[in-house]
Amino acid sequence: MWIGSGKIYKDVPDIVSDELVRCTVFSSMSSAVSIPLNTASPIDLVQTLVQNVSEDFQIKPAAERFLLYVPSHSLSALNILPIPCATYLNELNSASGQAMLDKKLSIEAIGSQNGKPILVPFEALGYWSYINKAIDTKRKWTKALIWLKGHEYQLPALSALA
Repeated sequence: MWIGSGKIYKDVPDIVSDELVRCTVFSSMSSAVSIPLNTASPIDLVQTLVQNVSEDFQIKPAAERFLLYVPSHSLSALNILPIPCATYLNELNSASGQAMLDKKLSIEAIGSQNGKPILVPFEALGYWSYINKAIDTKRKWTKALIWLKGHEYQLPALSALA
């Protein structure tokens, strides 16, 4: 069989790429979500604490974060772990297809428990993407709120929003 034989694959069959999408899609309705982007008001989003983005992920090349071991933690553990920055997340997403073809089953997160690495399922990629989007959205709303507070004297009707 050609999967897991250490080859670099190009133009993989649709069924393979569809399986990768299925394994990495994250539902925003998941119980792991602490930030409901689709229903949170801008004020709620600005006041919500989001996870830390960690540069520590970049210590290792993205492809080396994928391991042959079964995940040791579920998505619910991701709420307390640092997340990769958007640039490194793109590298992880790029390496994920090859990792799946190489029969990798988990992604090594930042941190350890009892001296062992924290291994999370491929769905973590979707979760991290969702949280990165929440961080970016929060940043934009915070910037807009600061602007609004700086201009409320010019726009008295808007002062109730600030």
